[in-house]
Amino acid sequence: MALLNRASIPRAAPATQRKATVHEVEQAFMAANESSLGAVPDHVRLLGVASNDLVGEARARQRVTIELLASVLGDPNETRAQWMKRLYAGADAVARGELKESEVYDTLRAWSAESEKFNPTEFDKQWHSVLDRARSGSVKNPITIATLIKEAGGVPALQVRGAVLAAAGAGVVGESFAVSGFVSHAHIAGWLSVELAECMHYHAASDTWYRYDAVSGLHIAGRDGVMELVTSVLQAEHDKLIDAMKTAKSGEFKRLNSLITKVRKEVLSANSLEQICGLLRYQRALRFTGKHNHNLELVLDSAGMAIDLRTGTTRPAVYRDYFTQSLGAALGDVDCGDGFDPAKACPMAYAFAKQIMKDPDDLAALMRWFGYCLGGSVVEEVLAIMVGGGSNGKTVALNLMMAVMGGCATVADASVLVGGGKSAAGGARSDLVALAGRNMAVISETDEGGVLQVGQMKSLVQVGSYVAREVFKPTCVYDNRAKINLVTNHLPIVNSNDAGTWRRLLVFNFKETFSVEQRDTGLAAKLDKERAGVLAWLVHEAGMYLREGLLRSPNMIAAATAYRTDSDVFGGFLSECCMFDSSAEVDFAILYSTYQYWAEKSGLRVASKIGVSKQLRERGYSTVTRRVENKTSKCIVGIAIY
Repeated sequence: MALLNRASIPRAAPATQRKATVHEVEQAFMAANESSLGAVPDHVRLLGVASNDLVGEARARQRVTIELLASVLGDPNETRAQWMKRLYAGADAVARGELKESEVYDTLRAWSAESEKFNPTEFDKQWHSVLDRARSGSVKNPITIATLIKEAGGVPALQVRGAVLAAAGAGVVGESFAVSGFVSHAHIAGWLSVELAECMHYHAASDTWYRYDAVSGLHIAGRDGVMELVTSVLQAEHDKLIDAMKTAKSGEFKRLNSLITKVRKEVLSANSLEQICGLLRYQRALRFTGKHNHNLELVLDSAGMAIDLRTGTTRPAVYRDYFTQSLGAALGDVDCGDGFDPAKACPMAYAFAKQIMKDPDDLAALMRWFGYCLGGSVVEEVLAIMVGGGSNGKTVALNLMMAVMGGCATVADASVLVGGGKSAAGGARSDLVALAGRNMAVISETDEGGVLQVGQMKSLVQVGSYVAREVFKPTCVYDNRAKINLVTNHLPIVNSNDAGTWRRLLVFNFKETFSVEQRDTGLAAKLDKERAGVLAWLVHEAGMYLREGLLRSPNMIAAATAYRTDSDVFGGFLSECCMFDSSAEVDFAILYSTYQYWAEKSGLRVASKIGVSKQLRERGYSTVTRRVENKTSKCIVGIAIY
């Protein structure tokens, strides 16, 4: 076996000197007559030369080896014995410390998932079993990556070259097959990762591909768009070969014709494109591990302009903004500063707002809230409840806000906050996944008597994250950024009296009622024409929020206080059936049975004993244990029954 001639490899240049050129890399690889896993160390050394970083040789070896493993996996629809052999080879590399477990697992799982018989549970079970055996040394005749290479008839030197170029990432920039003539999938993936580095990215946490649209400034989720982009780029390179063949002489013509045939079969076929896209997931230049829409004070308008909510200014969106949603309006050149006047920017919307919120303080608080909803922060940790009977304008107002917010807002299911969730613990929660990446969510028309899920509410409005998954998708962690607006005719029941719950509730009371004669059926269409002006109003209010915070009008404070009093069902029981004295005591069993009778007689839902105990603790009542006639009982201090 002929290995690379070390004398032909240029010595590592100091960091201040240039990197080895692609031509130099090619010449060194062409010196290898054949290749197997034993040749990898020299190829790795060459990679070190090209990247001017011999210190990273061990990691480079791992990256080359994982590419080689991917190149010899073959058809995932082969027999189970062949499938298990691949698992054993990967496990052996992990047990020997040649590869990281996570990389081998991801590679083998992605390959296995291409099979029609793929079962994720079965894969995980077999992988961990095989890995445990490999680590314990109980496999008598271990199958290695070298075994797979040998069974495949060896790996051509050019394929190893492609693996190295792909693993090198930005260290060595490869060339397309139209220039180099190399069609190995690993080589093409390495070249595409540089060619398309500002056009798409793979978000590993959610296992999602995104394609960047420079016109809109959006990163659009979807594997189909990425496949279309990759196919178009590779097809363009194929067309270059066709054009070159038109003017080529006989010898060159034959070479190009042979290469074109090879490209059509080994690159542009559906199966080859799938494999190339699979390798792209492991390219450093395309893997994104950060957060989308990471700047919480930056939003994207419908014209591809990024709006800085701190200043009200705009600039063209760029790839690194990682916007996945955009607003439904364009800001234009409207001045959103201190001199902003909504009566001039959106006169009809301003007049409508004054009709549905006649108190100036209420209107100011409402618009400040909507300005806060424009950004991505949830630092206030509050839920807005917009309540009022029908025909009061709240639905029209929310629809207008939704239209202006565009993709940054969503309609959420009532199960997010009121009533139970849609599945058991660990089950799919598409209703929660729908909130991901949105700045505002609207939940409409909860039923009378609905109970607010306090724990769920707190987890969704707080600064932090939540866990959810879609049907047949892995569980993901999502950052809280959606400000939730609960729009209802009936306030939900809140079975909690602690301050932590009530400080999180903002109540906007829509008191006005418009008769049939007063209604304008074309109002929504008229307001929609003022989207740009309404957006400017929201941007102005967002800036005011960042400087001054939210507003709470006297009417809002009074409404929240009344809501808390009305929701305190247990407080009603205490005031009607109990008296209070610091020296008094009552057996908890007697207190609970009295409460149970009172609630049933009043037609109210009976809280559990645990719920009643919690209510008593929140009100500051202590518990003591008494022993009477050899019986132990729990007594509440400070309360007596009438």
